[in-house]
Amino acid sequence: MSDANSQAYLRQLVDYIKAHSTMYNEMLQRSGANCFKCMHKWKLNFTSGLTFISVVSLVNKFTNTYGYKQGEEFSSKQGGKNTVSTTTLDAQLQSDPVIFHFIASKLKKDEYSYKLASSAIGSLGEKQQGSGLRISGYDSNTLGSNVPNEDRNVEGMLMNGAALLFAVFDGHKGQLCSEALKQQLLNTAAEQIGPILSTRCPLLANTSISPVTLDQHPGTHSCPVTCPIGFPTTCDIEAGLSPSAGDEIAMGLQETFVSMDQRLEQRARQSAQKYQRTKTLTKEDLEHLKRFYQGSCALTTCVVSNQLYLANTGDCRAVLGSKINGKWVTTGLTADQTAGNADEMIRLFKAHPGERVIRHGRLLGGLMPLRSFGDAEYKWPSEFLKDIVSLSPNYHTPPYLTAEPVLTHHTLENHDKFLILATDGLWEKLTSEQAVQLIGKAIDGQKQELRRESWFSGLFFKTRKPDDAIESCPNSYTTLDTNLATYLIRQALGGDAKSLYNILNLSPGVSRGYRDDISVTVLYFNEEK
Repeated sequence: MSDANSQAYLRQLVDYIKAHSTMYNEMLQRSGANCFKCMHKWKLNFTSGLTFISVVSLVNKFTNTYGYKQGEEFSSKQGGKNTVSTTTLDAQLQSDPVIFHFIASKLKKDEYSYKLASSAIGSLGEKQQGSGLRISGYDSNTLGSNVPNEDRNVEGMLMNGAALLFAVFDGHKGQLCSEALKQQLLNTAAEQIGPILSTRCPLLANTSISPVTLDQHPGTHSCPVTCPIGFPTTCDIEAGLSPSAGDEIAMGLQETFVSMDQRLEQRARQSAQKYQRTKTLTKEDLEHLKRFYQGSCALTTCVVSNQLYLANTGDCRAVLGSKINGKWVTTGLTADQTAGNADEMIRLFKAHPGERVIRHGRLLGGLMPLRSFGDAEYKWPSEFLKDIVSLSPNYHTPPYLTAEPVLTHHTLENHDKFLILATDGLWEKLTSEQAVQLIGKAIDGQKQELRRESWFSGLFFKTRKPDDAIESCPNSYTTLDTNLATYLIRQALGGDAKSLYNILNLSPGVSRGYRDDISVTVLYFNEEK
């Protein structure tokens, strides 16, 4: 394509963006001072800042959709000028297989489904009244914005399936801490919870406490009738779980979290002390330091029969969906541990009286979650950190962070149908109520989407409101999501092809300015028979 044609082509793309960007028109109608201040902050002039992301996105789209390659001319002519048909563009976005497969390749790459055949439940013995595992399967997915993705998730079985563990991890400043949690959580939980279950169920007395990680290959998997992982329902686990036993399981999860953070801290401290003595570090020493310098939130659910035990450190969230009198009802089982949580604020003020521990809604002006694994710069003494990081002037009485979780418990009822576990990347885009309605209606066979104006407009996103309406979705893209974790992520990113293409086509360095990594696991519950 010649330089003249290239410039004309780019001008047409810019014109298209301006014509179809409601945000662009709104900004033109405002007093210009604030707009130009915003652009100056981004170190972009007004026009280029507004069109930069969409131009890059649409240039890529045009070369894919219309088949143009470098050196070829854009041949659509009208009045002797190169033009872009906006009608054609919208139609292409909705129906072109290239766009469709681009979106699918991004959204579905890491989706995973595990379905338990009903006949497999209780395969170690006959099912007794009031006992047996209540989970019929789960969907999970993760979509990175950072490169590499800092979120992690893991699912596993303890004691031949006497308990299932599900966890999501939201890493920050890197992926090393969340990856360590993914690799070590199941083993640590097995050490804490396995002995408790063994004493409550004679059938488990000689069972290995080694956990089994469920298969993590993308796709849909099922547990056949001959599955060796069964559920010890011949002994009534539910009846055996007295309140004291339930407390022991909850405390086992708490000890799992605390001991894991201590283990990470101990290895990093040994490496730091070694460096202070010898001024040398091995590659392994450096990994230990980086792992504990980075951080991660964590949310774990342990399912034993019809009992849910949850441990939450940070701002991941667990939301229960129940169907009562034909309506879907939302119940939050965890609370975000941020500055908006009054209990967390009281805890911090009591631990650090007279100190300015919260600035701009963040811990010491930096970290959003008020509990976390790792994050040495909020835990170690200042003499340990002064040569490593720039300390806040308010850093007086560490540690300011703890990995100790907040524990919650829930007994499943027949009206409880599913549980959503997700990192804050989802909850920044959807409310708990919206997520439950979307999943609930999908289970009812009525896929939905949020009704809204164009959510992605040029450089800016519209803020989704908690009361945004939900309506039936005619979008063929949405109805193809059999994995409901993927379905939630799709809706969080706009739902329609235009919004999805724009957001998924952003380069990694730009993408993080508009969305976080997102990890979602959805558990489905059987009714008690």
